[in-house]
Amino acid sequence: MAETDTLLMKRVTYDELKNGSYEISGDDYGIISDYFIKPTKDALLTNPNYDGSKTAVNILYLNGKIVGRRIFMQTRIKTGEGFMLAQTGGGLEIHENFQGKGLGTMLLQDSVLNREYPIHIGQLYSSGAISIFRKMDVAIFEKPLYYKLCRSQSVLAAKGFKGFSLSFLALFGDVFLKIQNLPNLMKIRDLKKRFTVKKENLIPEWVNDITLNDGHKYTEIHDQKWLQWNLDHMFSANPKDKNCFYSVYDKNGSPKGFYMTKERFEENKKGMFKNLIRGTVVEWGSVNKSELSEVELNLLALATFSPDVDKINTVISSEGVGKDIESLGFSYRGMYQMTFKAGKDCKSDITDQNKWRIRYGGCDTILV
Repeated sequence: MAETDTLLMKRVTYDELKNGSYEISGDDYGIISDYFIKPTKDALLTNPNYDGSKTAVNILYLNGKIVGRRIFMQTRIKTGEGFMLAQTGGGLEIHENFQGKGLGTMLLQDSVLNREYPIHIGQLYSSGAISIFRKMDVAIFEKPLYYKLCRSQSVLAAKGFKGFSLSFLALFGDVFLKIQNLPNLMKIRDLKKRFTVKKENLIPEWVNDITLNDGHKYTEIHDQKWLQWNLDHMFSANPKDKNCFYSVYDKNGSPKGFYMTKERFEENKKGMFKNLIRGTVVEWGSVNKSELSEVELNLLALATFSPDVDKINTVISSEGVGKDIESLGFSYRGMYQMTFKAGKDCKSDITDQNKWRIRYGGCDTILV
């Protein structure tokens, strides 16, 4: 940037977002107007931890033009027997014409250093964003991320295949993947002799005991109200996108666990996938892990994704089950990060990852 360039960051509160009283002149690139579509605004304004006086979005101006943004959300953290309010967020964007100038770093640093709550927490970062956080005074927790390929067309399309050749190769690729998945179908059949899976529109209250009392001292509070909010909302208007919640009961009708999934269409102009529908196991819990394990919940989830899902992602929380999840056809992709900045009133052990209940679906990751 030139010495004559003028940078300005401006915060818009939730009340201003709700009332439409914020100013977006200079939004030539649609950084604000294209992001705050009706589903996104509806989701943000119905957050069960909503506080209208707090910041909804931090807008970055360069020479009077909006070139970047970062949204903020309120959440709660369980701290032993009590809880603390925390600030989280997402939606980081710097227009492509202005990337590589340190503007993303500026927005991320401001979100941590000038937060409005004692705790900052965040998840689902790009490699560029997490590299910025690694240079900051924040704790970074990591869990292994796995993916399972279900359809081959998105991979072949990313390699440049089109038309008849794409359809022909995808047909054979999908047949191979279906044959590879046959052992899972047999395992699912055996599991369903023990358990009944029910798709829910209303989250049952018994999930509170699972998510809040699983033995971890710290967790983002994913209670019934929070899960229902995530089930009912998305930052998307794409009809192919969906969030789903499933309860698992034994044959006597007693609840034994749950899992939650989402499906999103991704255009992906670059990378190994193109125009794919990605499924994700975003939340799960079990009354008794020895009776219904994390791996078994992921196995049950495989049977409830839409048939047009190209790839399924999951983050594994339990230790020592890597080979078990890989036996279902999942491949290790890397580490999934969660960032945490503690306030002065926090206990020293709050940065101990082993004391945390961590799921893929934290912060805003189910909504996006």
